[in-house]
Amino acid sequence: MVGCLMLGDVYSKSETVVCEALRGNEMRVVVGVNFGDSLCATDMPVPGDIYLMKPGRGPECLQLLWTEGGQRLAADCTAGRARAAVRPLDRLTLMGDGSGSLDVLTLEIDGAPSGWFVPLSPLVPRETYTLIAVRPASGGVPQPDLGCMCMTRGTLIDLARGERRAIETLRPGDMVLTRDRGPMPLRWVGCSTRRAAGPLAPVVIAPGVLGNREELIVSPRHRVLVEDARGPRLAEARALVDDGGVRYRAGGYTDYFHLLLDTQEIVYASGAAVESLHLNPQTLASFDMDARRAMQSALSWEAPRPHRALQLPETAAAPIAAVAGSVPIEIRIPAE
Repeated sequence: MVGCLMLGDVYSKSETVVCEALRGNEMRVVVGVNFGDSLCATDMPVPGDIYLMKPGRGPECLQLLWTEGGQRLAADCTAGRARAAVRPLDRLTLMGDGSGSLDVLTLEIDGAPSGWFVPLSPLVPRETYTLIAVRPASGGVPQPDLGCMCMTRGTLIDLARGERRAIETLRPGDMVLTRDRGPMPLRWVGCSTRRAAGPLAPVVIAPGVLGNREELIVSPRHRVLVEDARGPRLAEARALVDDGGVRYRAGGYTDYFHLLLDTQEIVYASGAAVESLHLNPQTLASFDMDARRAMQSALSWEAPRPHRALQLPETAAAPIAAVAGSVPIEIRIPAE
């Protein structure tokens, strides 16, 4: 198989950018100088202001075409008419509650009566974000991180002893069969719901394409094991779309399920080899605080023996805190 898109690949200006845009009034200042203002309403965003992400009418899927004059909407949508010019204004860096920093772009769309913004990493509703930096946007809207990798309701997961069960019925402690380590205990199962719109919709892989026994439906960035001239490797599902055996399924909303093991592994979903949840600051940013705390609790961060605390320098503690969320963590060593 050729043309597989691997993590780290970038989009060029010859390609369509697909992103989810939110109305500016879905983020408002709840503490700070610009109290009450929406993200797109103020001409002078002030670092230190705290914004609350409020669930509204949901994101609008934008497809942006590169033209000689910049980016334009590829089709009519709530944000504007087809061919309307889209110009990024400011790039704002926000710090979430334990999810690390992320950037959003405020947009000017010709003919749009209100402001819009594009998160370059997932935002979590009902969480607060502190503005830490503002700078003018340069270039166009880049391809955002499309969020966490996961599988849909009904996906059959191979367990130990030959059992197969639907992903939504799995519970922590179930022994999941992995490709490289054999049976491993499931530590956490999560569920999130996303709008299935255009190229942000789930990818459907027909039976037999990857050795799968049943239809396999995954998020666009979920990686599956493929074979090509270079041997086995992981490729994102969206890179395999050919409108034949692999295609998008748009419309409505999709429930995605996430499987967390002690380490990221290759598991078997509907007979195909796919990745389990890869836990890092970027994937954590797509979960709310309760989910992040549940994942931290599910993994063994502390030794069970008596211990004394070891204070880490900030340069070492920051990456650990980013992975764990906002809950403070001490690295401990056995007591003398």
